[in-house]
Amino acid sequence: MIKYSFPEFEKKFQGHHGDTALYQEVWGRGENLPDGVKSFTDLVRITIKPGGTNRLHSHEDREQIYIILQGEGVMQVGEEKEEAKAGDAILLPAQIPHGFFNTGKKTAVILLLAARVDTVQ
Repeated sequence: MIKYSFPEFEKKFQGHHGDTALYQEVWGRGENLPDGVKSFTDLVRITIKPGGTNRLHSHEDREQIYIILQGEGVMQVGEEKEEAKAGDAILLPAQIPHGFFNTGKKTAVILLLAARVDTVQ
């Protein structure tokens, strides 16, 4: 069994995501993967301050799921924008720009899971 505790992982900014989104990478970008993991590439907790965002961005070779653990905001996937709140899960296809915008009064916390896409179309 492999078990992680997010408080053990440093919160850091990722420059291309701006200065209002902190990332705690258990593993990210396919680095530090535990033995036996074949398709997952990222396990990350994102913390976004009120009024903040992790900016629109995309991934060529990964699809992701954002699970909103706390807070609320607007999730943009491609041109589509929709309100998102704690308890929601959003599928983010590879190559489609996406970003979360915290429009609430509380810090938003998002669990990010990503998997490798073998065939990118």
